[in-house]
Amino acid sequence: MAAAGGTTTGTTTVTVTINGGSDIAGGALTIAAGTGARAGSVVEFAGVGASSGVFVNEGDCITFTASGGTGASIPGAFALVIRSMT
Repeated sequence: MAAAGGTTTGTTTVTVTINGGSDIAGGALTIAAGTGARAGSVVEFAGVGASSGVFVNEGDCITFTASGGTGASIPGAFALVIRSMT
């Protein structure tokens, strides 16, 4: 999940990587231009055996990198939920 805490222009795309790999969200995690605090999109990956499943291990480094939107000193928030697939 991603959110912006202020006014921005242009769509902000959030790249999500595990251990510096490719964007696991495939460019789908975005925050539309707008005014004031607002939530962006939510991307969910399916469970065990699904082609969109993403697996992480203890000690992996998950990084969120925002780009593309513009604004002055706009705070942002990112959240990630990891569920056990047992």
